[in-house]
Amino acid sequence: MNKIPFFLRLFNAVYFRLVRGTLFFPKFLSYKGVKLGERIWWGDFKTISIDFSRPSSVEIGSDVRINTGFTLMTHDASNMVLRKLFNDFVCSSGKVKIGNNVYFGRWCTVLKGVEIGDNCIIGYGSIVTKSIPANSVAIGRPAKVICTIEEYYKKRKEQSVQEALDYAASIQERFNRKPHIP
Repeated sequence: MNKIPFFLRLFNAVYFRLVRGTLFFPKFLSYKGVKLGERIWWGDFKTISIDFSRPSSVEIGSDVRINTGFTLMTHDASNMVLRKLFNDFVCSSGKVKIGNNVYFGRWCTVLKGVEIGDNCIIGYGSIVTKSIPANSVAIGRPAKVICTIEEYYKKRKEQSVQEALDYAASIQERFNRKPHIP
C-alpha cells in the first residue's frame, strides 16, 4: 500500500475533523503563518475557508467579524487550463490584507490581490474582487462601494428609530403586551 495517500488521508481527517470546525482553527492558521489580529469574531468554523497555502500572503486585522460561509483565497487553479492548452505553468496568486474593524456579512468571498481598509462593512453574499478603501460599505457580486461609513451611520441612525417602533408594535400585536426593557 502506498504510504503517501494514507498520510494525506490522515492529515485531511485530522484537519477537517479536529481542527477546522473547532476553536483550534485560528491557532492552526497562526501556526501555519497566517497573521491574525486580536479579537477576531469567528462564525461557524465548519463553513469558513481560509486559504493557507500561501500563509505569508494573508493578514487579518483586529476587531474583524468573519461570518458563517466566509472564504478567502490567495490563489486560483486556472493555471490547469493554461497548462493543458499551452503546456506551461503560469501561477496566479496574490496577497490578501483585511484591515481593523471590518464586518463581513454571511457567505462573503475575498479573492487574491485584495486589500480591505479599516472600518469597512462588506454586505451579505459579496464577492470582493478588488480592493475596498477604508471607511466604506461595499456589497455585490462583484462587491462595489455603495457609500461611506459615515453615510451608512446616518442612514442607520434615522432608520433604527422606526425599526424599533415597528418591532415594539409587533410585540404588542403578537403577544398582546408591551415590550419589556431588559
